[in-house]
Amino acid sequence: MLNWSRKYDQYFYSLHQNLINSEQNFMVLTYEDLISDKSKSIKSSLLEFIGVSVHPNYLQSPLAKQNSNSLANLVSNFNELEEKLLGTELEPLLYK
Repeated sequence: MLNWSRKYDQYFYSLHQNLINSEQNFMVLTYEDLISDKSKSIKSSLLEFIGVSVHPNYLQSPLAKQNSNSLANLVSNFNELEEKLLGTELEPLLYK
């Protein structure tokens, strides 16, 4: 899992660098950004970026976090997972 996570991060870092080097216009956006966008500023920026007039109806989103439980309550072998990820770059994600 750690190996996959590192390859995933390397891939998106490389993609980001290639976009910068190509001087293309781009916007970095994550699902987490959209979910936490209470002021709707990210959605407004996205609409402006793609050339759509910002209208209040466009800023409404049906997206909502599906589960508010912690991973410890959702993953049956959480203790084992926690032990394997202890001290790694993925450890903090266990407690979000």
